[in-house]
Amino acid sequence: MAPAEPRQRRPKKLARRLSATGDAASAAREPSAKRARRKTSGGASDSLAKPLEGNAQIVGSAPAIPQETVQDPCTILLRALPHGTTAKSLRTFFAEANPKSVDFNVADREATVRLPTPEAAARCAQRWALYAEALQPAGRGKRVQKVHQKSQRNSIGVPQAADGEWNKGQWTSTAESADGQWHKEGQWDKAADGEWNKGQWTSTAESADGQWHKDSNSVQSEGVKPAKKTEASKLHSGDSEQAKERLRTKELTRQIAGFAAKRQLSRAIETFETLEKEGISPGVHAYANLLNAHGNSGDVEGAVGLFAKMRKAGVAPNVVAYTALLKGHCRVGDIPRARALLDDMMQQSPPVVPDIRAVNTFMRGCVRVGDVASAQWVFGRLGEWKLEPDPAAVKFLSVLLSQALLLKPLLGLCRRQARAGKPADAVDPGVGQEAVVAEADSAKAPCKFWAGGYCNRGKKCQFLHDPSIPQEKDKLTEQESQETQVALNLRLARCSALLGKAKSCRLALKRARRALKASSKSEPTDNSAWEHHQNCQREHRLEMNLFRRFLASGATRDLQAHLSRVFLFSPRLLETTSATRPQAAEVVATLTEELASFGLGAKEGNLDSAKAATALRYADCLSDSGTLRWPEVFGPTRAQLPVKLEVCTGQGEWVMAHAKAEEDSSNWVALELMRDRTHDVFVRAVLDDVQNICILGGDATMVLSRHVEENSVDHIFVNFPEPPHISGSEAAESHLHLLSVPFLRQLHTILRSGGRLTILSDNRRYLRTVAVSIAGLVRRGKPMLESLKDSQAKDLPSNAEDVQGIRLHCGWPGPGAGHAVTASSQFDRLWDRDSRKERYFLVVAKK
Repeated sequence: MAPAEPRQRRPKKLARRLSATGDAASAAREPSAKRARRKTSGGASDSLAKPLEGNAQIVGSAPAIPQETVQDPCTILLRALPHGTTAKSLRTFFAEANPKSVDFNVADREATVRLPTPEAAARCAQRWALYAEALQPAGRGKRVQKVHQKSQRNSIGVPQAADGEWNKGQWTSTAESADGQWHKEGQWDKAADGEWNKGQWTSTAESADGQWHKDSNSVQSEGVKPAKKTEASKLHSGDSEQAKERLRTKELTRQIAGFAAKRQLSRAIETFETLEKEGISPGVHAYANLLNAHGNSGDVEGAVGLFAKMRKAGVAPNVVAYTALLKGHCRVGDIPRARALLDDMMQQSPPVVPDIRAVNTFMRGCVRVGDVASAQWVFGRLGEWKLEPDPAAVKFLSVLLSQALLLKPLLGLCRRQARAGKPADAVDPGVGQEAVVAEADSAKAPCKFWAGGYCNRGKKCQFLHDPSIPQEKDKLTEQESQETQVALNLRLARCSALLGKAKSCRLALKRARRALKASSKSEPTDNSAWEHHQNCQREHRLEMNLFRRFLASGATRDLQAHLSRVFLFSPRLLETTSATRPQAAEVVATLTEELASFGLGAKEGNLDSAKAATALRYADCLSDSGTLRWPEVFGPTRAQLPVKLEVCTGQGEWVMAHAKAEEDSSNWVALELMRDRTHDVFVRAVLDDVQNICILGGDATMVLSRHVEENSVDHIFVNFPEPPHISGSEAAESHLHLLSVPFLRQLHTILRSGGRLTILSDNRRYLRTVAVSIAGLVRRGKPMLESLKDSQAKDLPSNAEDVQGIRLHCGWPGPGAGHAVTASSQFDRLWDRDSRKERYFLVVAKK
């Protein structure tokens, strides 16, 4: 059988290990358990780096090993990158050098990394050289028994060297090692008696020939059973056909999971069908991965059909399969079907009990649509399912309670979280700790991985875990606890501010500052968790500044007046209305009910009276066909002002900055799908007392086609739309992609004659595809939208690219494109942190 290639690791995973150990060389040489489990050919590379002419060098000469060429003192070129590499993973890998840019070519698997200095480029070249060395094939040799079944990492094979030892520095005998133990993560620790306790090996003194043995017939120590055969070893025995089928099933199931992560639904379906064509019955894992692929691509009905097919085939769904389908329902805001699915899990025989991941998936869906009642329902069932709420579940519930202005339940949740102690399995060092360690030490040897700060075996580890040694997971738990305290108190401050309780707002803000200060002292953990931690801190500080401005003003806010300019179009309107254009009475009833999720009547303490007043207000703002009438929404004094609309407004920083800058000259409309983000915009409008803004919540396709009048908007803005290939793959699919051709036609419909559309993105490739779609909009042989002429906007950048007649500009849009002021958003801050500073935009006008 031809030897298999070693599996390549993603740069991001290696970057985490390098940053955690601080020793790039040792991390690059660290043996890979996954690589050692495969049969490999060839040895390590004869030469890691070969000098070339001039300023260049090439790293790694073996096939499928990345290559690197230094083009100039500050630039490195990476070729033949491992599959799965992304620009983000490369930025993370070289994060310490602060790269200026990373240009990634997916098709050719190449990347150009620009560094600030030649010294940084040299360091990154050496870092990549170490990574290339780590990807080199392992030494020759046959597979042997598993070393330590269920080991610290995955169990590995031990090839036999000529002298009974690894020749490449991988291990030495106990006589030559300083303490007779492995020191590399993923290998083995010495047992108390100097031998493996599971019969995997014996010491050279007790072995018949003093060497490692190759198969289960080797000489074993007395009373020790041979190791079980691996799937690969069974290929050479009588179980070969079944083993081949199991290996093939695992291979295809992993491929389906990979396609699901990249939103490549068609490829995932093709791979699943390959299983069936080869006569292999798909297992629950294959079904779960394909369910996840349907959910990630927004194909909920496809996921429902696959789930029914799985049951019909006699495959009992497990909690992973249920969670995948649950995520699909929640992603499109179908909470009733998601709730019914949770009930169905408990009605199975035996019951499929939800885990905390399934609970958080459901609660995330509740946050998406603002369903506080369903979130409280599932939170109340955690005890029945023997689950404890994690920080994510607590924060989800706090978001909904704060939105609904349910101050008392929110206070109770804050007190509960403050009283919550550490996890039940955590042991604090204290009185008597030395005695506990001494007693355990008599039966167990210390765990080297625990001593290093991390052991993934947990309670299953056979070696001693000294509770006095701090662990990486404890740092993460402490960070999560502190961030949860900050988030809860900020939610409490928000709720108190909207209710006009300034004193309660100040106290909550004070507690949030104290928790944020403690959180700032946390020690760095792995790269991704630490980046998330720092990003949360930045966003918390910005929110605190908003509350400080509000408290410093000392003014009261008319909450009811601001609520009257909020229209929450629920998906339920598609079910309750009887026609394509719903009647005003139906829309008014639904909008009034939905506004309760924003605390309608909570400040006055009279929900019925508030509902009646709001219903009258909505009736005036809607036409008989259910469309919004802007003069009634903004009032008669602002009836003649232009209407500007931002689609996918996020947390509202950009639209709020423009509404305040154009308070006397424009009316602004913010449209956002996610209910929690819609509430963020509402809070900014209330606390900054912005009067010229209307907030729409709901799916943009439904809202614009059914509730916005034709020829009624002067300028539309779409800032940083999400592309369907957000995973980096051109083959990615999304049923939820916004800027489709039908949606662009709808934008054209609601624009006035001469009205403009501005689209801003950091993704040039995606914006080109949008430009092609716009160029294809033709009516009666003439384009429906065309780029502005130089005379129409003199401040547009001159370096424009022509895409089928649509001008694609590089840089930031200015007043000529409708961006009157420079305003930052959370997306800008995230991408600036990743050194993604390039921006591209297009401006077109309706003919």
